[in-house]
Parts: sequence; C-alpha cells; structure tokens
Amino acid sequence: MTAEEFSEAIQPLVEELKAIREALGEIREDIQWAVRNAQDYLSAINDAADEIRGEVLARVRWDDLPKPHLPSEETIACAHCDADSPRSLAEAVELGWSRLQSSDGIGEDYLGQCPDCAKKIDEVPAQRELF
Repeated sequence: MTAEEFSEAIQPLVEELKAIREALGEIREDIQWAVRNAQDYLSAINDAADEIRGEVLARVRWDDLPKPHLPSEETIACAHCDADSPRSLAEAVELGWSRLQSSDGIGEDYLGQCPDCAKKIDEVPAQRELF
C-alpha cells in the first residue's frame, strides 16, 4: 500500500474524528452553561415544590386521617371493673396492677387486676379464689 492509498483509506476516519471533536466541544459548552445556571433553575424548582407542598398540606383534613395504633401503646383491662387502662404493661406493674396475663379477648392486650380491685378482693377472703 502506498502512502497515497493509505492517506485515502484513513481520510474518512479523520473526518469522523473531526466531527466527534466538534460534538464534544458543543457538549462541553452545554455542560458549562448548565453548571453556571443550575442554581437559578434549582431555586425556581424548589420554590414551585414548596408552593405545591403548602397547597397540599393546606387541603389535608388532619382530623380525618386514621390514628395509628403505636406498638408502645398497650391496652390493659381489669377483670373486675372498668378502670382506665395504663399506657403500657410497665406502667401497669408500676401502678400496682397484678395477675396480668395476655388476653385472648378482642380489644385489650392484657387482662389483670387493678390496684383498687386487688385491695377489695384481699379484704374479703372468700373472693380471693374467684380470680
């Protein structure tokens, strides 16, 4: 292959490389423009998002949303009366609830004896065996 034939063979590749170099230059300019102007566009996008978020939050009817049953909230019922449930099993023990056991019933997690009923039952010996 002569030098002239070789030159003719690589000429299309040279032209292709020139086109690639030109395209890369344009891409570089576009990236530089985007970097210089990004803050303006990001600020506008953030402002629009804040406005939309505010409108959505203003429309939410918070009282209508379901209240979650948090795992830390345990319901404890007295087997003998309608005493208010302590907030947790630990609080029930601290308040003097006794004979606490897991409940198979619907509505409460534990069934036990509140301090008032325990006191009443202890005062009457015949009732001790009822529970």
